Amino acid sequence: MRFKLLVILVKVTPSRSHAGMSKASEHTILQFKDIRHLGNSLKRAVYSVNFSSNKFKRSSNANLKNRFALSIKHRCIAELKMAHKSYNGDLNQIKQYMPKVADAIVACFGGYCGEPCQASSLVCCGNYRQAKNYMPLTVKLRMTEGNKVLFLKLMDIMLSPLALDKTKFLTSTQKCEAVNRFLRSCKPKNDH
Repeated sequence: MRFKLLVILVKVTPSRSHAGMSKASEHTILQFKDIRHLGNSLKRAVYSVNFSSNKFKRSSNANLKNRFALSIKHRCIAELKMAHKSYNGDLNQIKQYMPKVADAIVACFGGYCGEPCQASSLVCCGNYRQAKNYMPLTVKLRMTEGNKVLFLKLMDIMLSPLALDKTKFLTSTQKCEAVNRFLRSCKPKNDH
């Protein structure tokens, strides 16, 4: 019975299902988030936000902005996975470390990859190779203080303490669906 309860809690539920379960249950039910879908939400948020006008100084702004959003998404997911691996899933340690990681990511994308990444990043070693995976090497991002604050707020979608609580198992809908398919294949069919 304990295994079935875990599957129900880990399954990524739609909002209506989650609301119904919360209403019917006497316990507080936390809706866990899929890191892949949360990363896509981050990418959409980065793409839709209006940075300062001198952020991308080229004719192909839309392409660069899309590549920038994709780089941020993959960097945040990589940092999150590496934090879980480095701290053996200890959520308290991860929550304490993530603000430093977010600051290192901002510095890295702003062109100051060396020391901040060596000190705080779990993915980028500070040699500019990992810094901007999907961005052309010749592109320099010009970040104002407002852009940096906005960038940190956007990364809160994945790296804030609340987001870390919702992604603490690093679940994905693919894993949940695989478990559900396995359970359905083992369960005897009803012949009604």
